[in-house]
Amino acid sequence: MTQNPYTRPHGHQPPSQELIALMELQLAWLSYHALELSVQRLLINLGYREVSLLSRTFLRGRTNHGGIDMVAKHKTPVSMQSVVIQLKRREQPISRSVVLEFRGALDYYEAQTGILITTSTFAPPAQETAAALRGRPIQLIDGSQLARMMIAARIGVRDVIDPKTGAYRLEFLPETFEALERYADARRRSISCGIWGCD
Repeated sequence: MTQNPYTRPHGHQPPSQELIALMELQLAWLSYHALELSVQRLLINLGYREVSLLSRTFLRGRTNHGGIDMVAKHKTPVSMQSVVIQLKRREQPISRSVVLEFRGALDYYEAQTGILITTSTFAPPAQETAAALRGRPIQLIDGSQLARMMIAARIGVRDVIDPKTGAYRLEFLPETFEALERYADARRRSISCGIWGCD
């Protein structure tokens, strides 16, 4: 039986605002490729299946996949749904037009649902647009929500027990993201060599 990542051992305290802010800052600092790997790990942890990264060798602009960064499967009580995921590594709020473009990508992929993730925030019109969409819903995850989800899934943090008090606390693990950066760089180089060739 898979453990629910949102459950906490007895005696646990919710993550501190300081830890949430630290995680949010770390995610914003990640390279695009390392952020992509972090989100892939999160989705797998949350039970998504066949979470596939779509090859990308540059940091900005549209991909050859209509801006989609990942595809996945999600099992519901009645069916297996296809999901498309797009990441926006930005400092500015995400606009309504980005949500509408993403909805068009859902139609292109014939996906049942989409997840739009940013390290920043969503402008109110973008939130209103996503909430009003019917048929193929879009879930919006901003930087603060993403940080909380990473912590809940124990990605980049670990549970430690104070030997004196026996109280649980969460410890931030920057080495997790350092390893992801190294792996992401190796993966990017491999993709680039496959496309352009290497000396």
